[in-house]
Amino acid sequence: MAIIHLVKDLAYRIDTSVMGRQLLRSVTSVTANYRAALRARSKAEFYAKLCIIVEEMDETNFWMAIMTKSGTITSDIAALEKSDELLKIFSSSKKTVRLRLQAQAKSSNHQINKSSIVMPGWWNW
Repeated sequence: MAIIHLVKDLAYRIDTSVMGRQLLRSVTSVTANYRAALRARSKAEFYAKLCIIVEEMDETNFWMAIMTKSGTITSDIAALEKSDELLKIFSSSKKTVRLRLQAQAKSSNHQINKSSIVMPGWWNW
């Protein structure tokens, strides 16, 4: 909510309007995709949403940094640090899920190969 209020309070100029909208779009995408990730129907879908979250969180950090450096918003070190910390958390989660999916794929491929060679007992009746 803080970002929404920050964007609403910006003085209306072409530069603040463009940057404010980009910031608002990226941060709302993070929250919407986080919600979607929590409701994912599979691990693969969860991972796909995490990928989007990381991308949008990185964009959020970018716009906050640009707006701070340009003087469009006042330097709020706590907000920038929190944003950066969230990016690190989501990136780490993405890496963990990717590694687990890869391990699962390897083990399931191995099982599929074994089961295709040895037929179950009921198959031979």
